[in-house]
Amino acid sequence: MLQPFVNRALELRRLAGHWNSGRAELLVVTGRRRVGKSRLVEEFFHDKPSIYIVGTLQKARVQLADASRAIHRATGDPVLQHQDFDSWDALLAYVGEYARVRRAGFVIDEFSYYCDESRELPSVLQR
Repeated sequence: MLQPFVNRALELRRLAGHWNSGRAELLVVTGRRRVGKSRLVEEFFHDKPSIYIVGTLQKARVQLADASRAIHRATGDPVLQHQDFDSWDALLAYVGEYARVRRAGFVIDEFSYYCDESRELPSVLQR
């Protein structure tokens, strides 16, 4: 059962300000573990088009397969039902093109787990 979502009005307003800017932006939400960062982002995007992927302590191939399934669920793209991304380059290119055609948030939760298995990810994302 989800705990009630309380006392995050300021953070939600800040996120809304970025969302309403009309620009593509990269936001980094940081803080101690177990303080509600993921819940905050989930709450913000619950009524907005978004792609939400969550890193796990698994090999890169499994992480990309899981992310491919999450992107399929979010986009409904039938190609992704049977085809996983084979690299972060391919995944990020797809998400970038998707966002060019329609406004959507892209959330990478537990980013450090992805980086543990794919050391190149920060530099790929930077491009």
